[in-house]
Amino acid sequence: MQVRSSVLHMKNATIQKRPRQRLSGIDPRRKRVADEVRACIARSGNSRAAVEDAIGISQSALSRKLRAESAFTVDELLGLAAFLDVEASEFFPKERAR
Repeated sequence: MQVRSSVLHMKNATIQKRPRQRLSGIDPRRKRVADEVRACIARSGNSRAAVEDAIGISQSALSRKLRAESAFTVDELLGLAAFLDVEASEFFPKERAR
């Protein structure tokens, strides 16, 4: 009986969504890769939809990756390089000497 009352209580409870939290800091290496990928896509003249289809990810996933909120996988980067007809190394800019 006690389980049932707690289930009923849960059914009547209001669920509050928490606002989505942004990462306080984005990894600068991930940001540089995302910037290079974005630049290669722009130079290629392909649409983002074509890129999404070519590497098999959703529009929202590509957007998150291009904002450096999530990382590209190795397979995604290799697929992008093949689709854009560039070397995968183009996505990894050389670090400047300090």
